[in-house]
Amino acid sequence: MSFSSDLKSELSILPITDMCCACAELSAVVAFSGRLRKGENGYVFSVITENAKVAKRVYDLIKFVFDINSKILISKNKSSSYNVCIKGDEDILKILKTLDLIPHNAHIDKILGITLNLELMDKKCCKKAFIRGAFIVAGAMINPEKNYHLEFVTHRYRLHTQFGKLLAAFGLNSKTVVRKSNYVMYFKNSEEIGDVLALMGASNAVMEYQNTRIYKELRNDANRRMNCDMANLDKTISAASKQIAAIEKLMRKGVFTNLPEQLRQVAEFRLENSEMSLAEIGQMLVPAIGKSGVNHRLRKIVEIAEMYED
Repeated sequence: MSFSSDLKSELSILPITDMCCACAELSAVVAFSGRLRKGENGYVFSVITENAKVAKRVYDLIKFVFDINSKILISKNKSSSYNVCIKGDEDILKILKTLDLIPHNAHIDKILGITLNLELMDKKCCKKAFIRGAFIVAGAMINPEKNYHLEFVTHRYRLHTQFGKLLAAFGLNSKTVVRKSNYVMYFKNSEEIGDVLALMGASNAVMEYQNTRIYKELRNDANRRMNCDMANLDKTISAASKQIAAIEKLMRKGVFTNLPEQLRQVAEFRLENSEMSLAEIGQMLVPAIGKSGVNHRLRKIVEIAEMYED
């Protein structure tokens, strides 16, 4: 199973206890994923998902709030899908009107669209429940080991703007992109994604996410340090090669022994320790000198060698 599927499964087994939060969560489910179609014997309202636990969650929410027994139809093609459906105009209108998703004087033949009544979520706990309901039916999250990305998808423009304001009330500012006529509200900031998971009540996912995040940061920091060390090593080797070439040139020209004692001492240590840093060479000298002192002497040797033709 994917990280996203595991997350939805965790959210779907949270206890349903408070009526207000159950209404808010179900409102999100219906608004983001509800489908209304006319069948042979009247209208059918359905919520379709590929996650069995999400389907059971939707069924339980409908039963808890309205005491209506919906049906779960299972379709198996390339992958299984679960259709939680309600038949009967009366029950469908009862759900839509009670959740304030349509005007109370609306007729089922005249439903043009679903809009939210944010008064249904006047409490903080209900707002969190609504975000949870939106995610289990219309959300997705990439495995944080690969990338940081969490999103909510809807084809309804007004729902997208209203939901964006709801998220902003928690200090979560999502970005939006249009993908195949859908409005995709997404987060790529790792801290904000962690906040969304916590708001929805996904305690296990939050722990796994934070552990993954810490591991990635440590790994990336180690890689940066290693790359920096490799760059410094390459720089040291390149400089050492140039210095050794200059020293050997002076030896071939027979002028090495004429160098001042301080320059000869540094040169001999460089020849014997090509992999050493300037600071390490400085510590081996008697008396010891600093990195800048060693660098000055070796630069002087290179300058002298450049005075002679090969």
